[in-house]
Amino acid sequence: ESDKALEHYTRSLKIRESLNDLVGMAASYNNIGVIYKNFGNIPKALDYYHKCLKISETIKDKNMIALALDNIAAIFSSQGDYQKSLEYYNRGLKLYEETKDKSGIGLALNNIGYVHNCLNNVEKSLEYHLKSLKLFEEINEKQGITASLNNIGIIYKEKGDLNKAIEIYNRSLLIYEEINDK
Repeated sequence: ESDKALEHYTRSLKIRESLNDLVGMAASYNNIGVIYKNFGNIPKALDYYHKCLKISETIKDKNMIALALDNIAAIFSSQGDYQKSLEYYNRGLKLYEETKDKSGIGLALNNIGYVHNCLNNVEKSLEYHLKSLKLFEEINEKQGITASLNNIGIIYKEKGDLNKAIEIYNRSLLIYEEINDK
């Protein structure tokens, strides 16, 4: 019920604005941006993500800055602007590293690997996905492990190493079954 979600996020934003709750406003801007992205209204989504980014930078909330950067990067990636996407993902990665957010680092590495694959930088893509996989395995984050494995499988499939791709996909499948993710 995205329409209702947007209505509630907008009401929440107005309350947070009246209280000058900058942390809450940044979160509201981000959430509204997600809804507009899901609606396919990319200009409005970017507008709200940038509002989130601006406030987050003002209050020096590195985690929210990184989240906004990731969301902006994802839009550039979906539009084929891979250089801009890499710029934003790399900025986010630095912040995740500063805050020692291993889950965020793993996600950023995986996303950067994806973009490098889109740019046909296959070996660099594989390098990032392997780093992401290693990190997700260290923290036992199953969803991250499967995301990394699936991207690694894609690379091996594209390289024509179907046996290795199937091996990787089977590893991912076992984890999906383990966590009951249909």
